[in-house]
Amino acid sequence: MKRLKSLFILLLLSTLMASAQQITGVIVDEATGDSIPLASIRYKGHGKSYVSDNGGRFTIEKHDGWYATFSAVGYQDLKLLIGTNSPNHMRITLKPDTKSLSGVTVKSKRKRYKRKENPAVALMRRVIAAKKRTDIENHDFFQYAKYQKLTLAVNDISPKELERKGTKKTNWMVNQVEACPYNNKLIMPVMVDETISRQIYRKDPHSEKTIIV
Repeated sequence: MKRLKSLFILLLLSTLMASAQQITGVIVDEATGDSIPLASIRYKGHGKSYVSDNGGRFTIEKHDGWYATFSAVGYQDLKLLIGTNSPNHMRITLKPDTKSLSGVTVKSKRKRYKRKENPAVALMRRVIAAKKRTDIENHDFFQYAKYQKLTLAVNDISPKELERKGTKKTNWMVNQVEACPYNNKLIMPVMVDETISRQIYRKDPHSEKTIIV
């Protein structure tokens, strides 16, 4: 019986010591207070990294004298020194980092037209050669707004069909007919779906996220 009690006490002490060597917490947006999912926590130079869950909650090992770096796509990195006085539960707030990417313009020098070497062909060669260098995914992270419109419509409607369908009961439907902006043919929209989203990209560790606005 005494052995069982001693074993139980040892297990309890080992559990308490293990929990004391860990830090738990949550990572939130400083401006809104919302939790930040899939944020990264790294002990740079020590080869240890962690990721928060979908609710921004995390659990990491506690190493006195090590620096922990908290980062997320679209936020400024936060570097903290972990010490003996560091609490075992933390609330980490990250500041939004708004950076805009400048446009890239490719120009070609004016050359005398030659049948064997079309200037347009030479320009496209330069664009292709610079594609890897100007690839947006070369940046550590970026974000941009995306607008998408999807229209389902009946096309190739003729004026004669409109005259035949133009009764009092169907006037509301005929009034919806419009010209297609690409070929000027008459179309009748059946469904229109518009979406505005925010695209977020992180290079390392790799992460891509779409937020529907």
